[in-house]
Amino acid sequence: ENRLPEKTKTPTLDGKYEECETETEQNLNISDYFKVESGTPSGTLKFYKDSELKIPTTTFKTAPAGKQTYYYTYQESGKSPSPKGTITVTVKGNETIIITPSPSNATITCNNPTVTLSGPASTTQYEWTTPNGDTGLGNNFQATSAGTYKIKGTGSNSCPANGSIQVIESKVYPTILALTSKNSKNVVSKDITCDEDVLTI
Repeated sequence: ENRLPEKTKTPTLDGKYEECETETEQNLNISDYFKVESGTPSGTLKFYKDSELKIPTTTFKTAPAGKQTYYYTYQESGKSPSPKGTITVTVKGNETIIITPSPSNATITCNNPTVTLSGPASTTQYEWTTPNGDTGLGNNFQATSAGTYKIKGTGSNSCPANGSIQVIESKVYPTILALTSKNSKNVVSKDITCDEDVLTI
């Protein structure tokens, strides 16, 4: 009498992958992170991308962020493959830091020559980068010129976080024209600036 081979029991896999998203997509070997539990009889472990077990794979991707589900079977010598099991690879995303400016329009003016930039409350300091490449550390930063200010820190999921904000400058310098005396054709012309806003004639 011909009997079908005994089916291998689906083993439990030890291991997990829950890491931050990488800047560039990389392929990692699944078997480096997921292995059959200790004491399992020797056999062959295979991974698949699909639940129908038609697309075998040996790797998973480190980006983009999200959860990736893979399926596996295990086959001991002299037995048929086990029913499928599942594993989940978790790639944590890099968060965006929201910068709060004061004044809220992030605009440098004569009356407000500095814009205060603040990151969310944090137990660690943020790294700030100015438009010309200078850097500084702190929860707040004083912007004194127009341009893009960048912030780096650690997100709530312990992954790198960053953000940016555009600071603009709006300083109107009107040109004042005045006659030196009544009915005179002599004209005094002078630009009014934030530092010198009085014209004496």
